[in-house]
Amino acid sequence: MRAAPVPSFLAAAALAASLSSCLSFQDNMLNAQRTAASLNAAQRDTADELYNAGEYQEAIAAYGQVLAADPQDSYAYGQRGDCYRLLSRYDEAIADFSRALELNPENSWALAHRGECYRAKEQYERALEDLDRSLSMEPDFAWALASRADALRMLERYDRALADFSRAVELDPDYQWALARRGEAYRMTADYPRALADLSRAVELAPGDSYPYASRGQVFREMGELDKALADFDKAIEIDPEYKWAKDRRTELYAELAGTGEEPAGRGAAGSAAGATGAAAARPAGPLPLITVLDFSIENIPKSDGRLIVDLVFSALVSARKYRVLDRGQRDNILKEVEFSLSLCADEKCQLEIGRLLAADRIVVGSLGKVGQRYILNAKMLDVRTGEALSTAYKLFGTIEELVDGAEEVALTLGEG
Repeated sequence: MRAAPVPSFLAAAALAASLSSCLSFQDNMLNAQRTAASLNAAQRDTADELYNAGEYQEAIAAYGQVLAADPQDSYAYGQRGDCYRLLSRYDEAIADFSRALELNPENSWALAHRGECYRAKEQYERALEDLDRSLSMEPDFAWALASRADALRMLERYDRALADFSRAVELDPDYQWALARRGEAYRMTADYPRALADLSRAVELAPGDSYPYASRGQVFREMGELDKALADFDKAIEIDPEYKWAKDRRTELYAELAGTGEEPAGRGAAGSAAGATGAAAARPAGPLPLITVLDFSIENIPKSDGRLIVDLVFSALVSARKYRVLDRGQRDNILKEVEFSLSLCADEKCQLEIGRLLAADRIVVGSLGKVGQRYILNAKMLDVRTGEALSTAYKLFGTIEELVDGAEEVALTLGEG
């Protein structure tokens, strides 16, 4: 038998009920999505509040909840990455910034902050890659400019570093971190008046920051104003008792003072107990000696390798902190101004003349070559005024790797003169 036909009014009712059920389901889904979005926005607000309050560990947990609800949230990855950065957990920070960039490759903020992590890890070339990309997208990003400048400073590319620092300060005249690092860059190029101006301004803006005190102390030390140097080193260490660089510089200062019988102002035996044993000293006359490393003669090895070895000698002399060191760029600019060509200068008499043109106290000259399977590095430091050889260093190496590793030892031997 055939089934009786369903009355049309009943079919319509069934269809209406079905449509109503579908609409109700869709409404419920939309309401659920709105609720989830609202909850996630509230969690993000909470995380942001913790971040802005400096409660970074708690903020990390809060951003984690945001990401659990929405794993595609580029903003949350970036913010959590910055929490890790501010806690010096750089590898975790880099991982989060990298994920943020996977989700949004045009995020200049995440690029800059990942670059800053690489800078903090002393991976300066990788830092520059990220910071260059960030600044190509946002050229007036003062924070990124300052971070790039400091990476360049650590690579001893002082002209570019100072240009970036100055642009950052132009954009934000009270940018204390940039002022302090620009002051240190000026110190490293022996531009003491500008160094003092920047570092004193940085101290004024943030009296609780140990960095500008320590850097300014070293400026005073190199200028021969040892009472002021000691006061600044003391202040830096008072603010941060674990500040190794400041403690090392103060120890060196005590060593310079020791043995001449005169105490710096306000420093008796009890006052100097932290860094010396009651002895103090008369102030040495003037600042630390200004030296420059001239190009070495190079035989039987690639010129690029030879230049690298000379740069390693230069860097080791800078690190010794016993001299003011004129870098290659400064040297070449000065000689260009007086129309003097280094390529025409081969003998020692001519090299001493270069030293006088540069107003240097000492010059480092030498040779680098290969005889058979042995590498030879020979260097000496000359007194520009008298032409006297103050120190010499000579060493043989079996491989190019040994030569690279031994360049610092040669420089340190020279520095003992």
